[in-house]
Amino acid sequence: MKKRLLSILLAAVMVLTMLPLGLVETAWAASSGTCGDKLTWSLSDDGTLTISGTGKMKDYGDNYGMSVAPWYVGSSQVKTVIIEDGVTSIGDRAFDGCTKLTRVVIPDSVTSIGYGSFRGCYSLPSVAIPDSVTSIGDSAFAYCKVLTGITLSGSVTSIGSCAFQSCDSLTSVTMQNGVTDIGDNAFTYCKNLTSVTIPNSVKTIGTSAFYNCAGLTRVTIPSSVTRIEQDTFKGCSGLTSVTISAGVTSIESGAFRDCTSLTSVTIPGSVTSIEGYAFAYCSALTSLIIHDGTTSIGISAFMNCTSLGSVTIPRSVTDIGGYAFGSCRSLADVYYGGTETDWTKITIGNGNGNLTSATLHCAPAAPVVRIGNSATSGKPVLTWNAVYGATSYRIYRSTSKGSGYSLLGTTTATSYTNTGAKAGTTYYYRVKACNDAGLSPYSNIVSGQSKSVAPKLSAPVVKIGHSASSGKPMLTWNAVSSATSYKVYRATSQNGTYSLLGTVTATSYTNTGAKAGTTYYYKVKAVNSAGESAYSNVVSGRATVTTLTMGHSSTSGKPQLTWKAVSGATSYKVYRATTKNGAYSVINTTKARTYTNTGAALGTTYYYKVEALNAAGKSMGFSAVVDGKVAPVLAVGYSSVSGKPQLTWKAVPGATEYQVYRSTQQNSGYSKINTTTATSYVNTGAKAGTTYYYRIVAVKGTAVSDFSNIVSARPGK
Repeated sequence: MKKRLLSILLAAVMVLTMLPLGLVETAWAASSGTCGDKLTWSLSDDGTLTISGTGKMKDYGDNYGMSVAPWYVGSSQVKTVIIEDGVTSIGDRAFDGCTKLTRVVIPDSVTSIGYGSFRGCYSLPSVAIPDSVTSIGDSAFAYCKVLTGITLSGSVTSIGSCAFQSCDSLTSVTMQNGVTDIGDNAFTYCKNLTSVTIPNSVKTIGTSAFYNCAGLTRVTIPSSVTRIEQDTFKGCSGLTSVTISAGVTSIESGAFRDCTSLTSVTIPGSVTSIEGYAFAYCSALTSLIIHDGTTSIGISAFMNCTSLGSVTIPRSVTDIGGYAFGSCRSLADVYYGGTETDWTKITIGNGNGNLTSATLHCAPAAPVVRIGNSATSGKPVLTWNAVYGATSYRIYRSTSKGSGYSLLGTTTATSYTNTGAKAGTTYYYRVKACNDAGLSPYSNIVSGQSKSVAPKLSAPVVKIGHSASSGKPMLTWNAVSSATSYKVYRATSQNGTYSLLGTVTATSYTNTGAKAGTTYYYKVKAVNSAGESAYSNVVSGRATVTTLTMGHSSTSGKPQLTWKAVSGATSYKVYRATTKNGAYSVINTTKARTYTNTGAALGTTYYYKVEALNAAGKSMGFSAVVDGKVAPVLAVGYSSVSGKPQLTWKAVPGATEYQVYRSTQQNSGYSKINTTTATSYVNTGAKAGTTYYYRIVAVKGTAVSDFSNIVSARPGK
């Protein structure tokens, strides 16, 4: 024991002799000096350390070496570090152990932050890293216990090993596009880190980079990264979601081990190998999908994933390591992208009883495909046998038999028509059957061309309304290509016997013989010399008993209905709804043949119909439906000052503004020329000798009235 104590004392003496002359006795008294060829430092009484000059700061070694920062002994007194403009680097371990440092100012002239430069600065809550910085050295901010957030500029290209290790309070890290390398253990033990953005510029994420970041919940690996290194996210117990982009080729040992909250993983086809223990002990993992491309699953890769219920394994896998799915006691279903025979060819290591005893769902067999042509379009039609276990089929096409096949479409049927095939081009086709387990091999190849087919008439699409003059049902339909005439059929029930009502060459037909009160059903056929089309859709309607006209009150602008007298009618019921086919309610019963809807609100479109009643109060039938909104009542005169047209109108209840429209044609060409909250407008820009036509609308928010009546004016010369 005495020899051991003596050895310790001798070592201490040697250390003291290695320190710069006078450091032990005088370091506390030192308050200024040099820290580079052209740099000086000064430490004020209030704890402010200032670095001045130009060029690089000197690098400093460990605490017991010959190159200790000149303020090292007094580092516990440093509260603020101000690095002045001109300094180009922060030296290795420059401020290591400045435990009371709370503020640091880094100028735009600094391009690098050295190894351990701020390590152990326990009191530093934040740091602004300027855009000029391109690299952050190893352990640069390690053990900065109260550092909460870091934003790195696009100029930073590398983050050193252990750069932010054990930054207990760090919650978010934002890296800009430009960072290429994240060093080993860069964020190890950042237990409160919940958010990290990894840009597409990153090429490498080092070993254990996010080891034991228990607060991290989501992470996306960009396509620029090719390897997820050993233990990169090991122990990230809060991680619930991980997105692995195509581009990653390997997932190394223990990469996601002990991520106990991770529930599902999809591995892209770019990944060729999943190494040992990569997802071991991910106890919340319930589903795993591995896409075609992966060839090997390493030893214990998914061991103790006790909640894993299903796994999708592609045909490309040839080797599954021992205990790869060991203790996966919930594993019930394996969806395999190959056949049962293919499955037996995989090398499966010991300890995978849960995998081999699960229900195996294999990819379906290849279909047998035939080809013909559509009788109606002449396009190539593929047909095939239904494949056992298949849930859908993928159709591939090429213009060359041996190569160049691309996905044409997917269907659940056992036939497919290539509607986009061009006449005169020979196409080659093959099909794959699909299910949850994967895809079958390709089918046999078939080829074909589009054939010419005599055009057939398509059925018209029919609409129904009423004749404005007679109120009789009026049918209209689209013009059918190649049709020379149309046959109109009528019945008194939808599924009854239809009889030919008439043949016309026009695209409309008025049923002049329709009786009021009877509902008729109509359908139409297109006709040419080659034959007839199928029936159109069925429409129904009644003849109206009166013609209903929509206008506006000349005093209030409210919707005003007028109708023709119905012989034998003694009164009329007015109905209203807010949708054409909605529920109509009676709003008035009158003996007159006009009605103004004084309760109409601004901006609302109302739908109206009128029912004629005889002396016994029995219905004699309805009018057609008309619609309308409130509209302003517009008058015009001339300004007594300028002689220009002056529009005036009554205020519309609820309106917040009015829009004025003008044209030089009465029935078209209107454009908005003014918006006003007043109830008058003088068109000062009107030219003498030109006749202008005006109309306005009232507005409240998104609610807009009907156009007012049209007025005209012609200012004099």
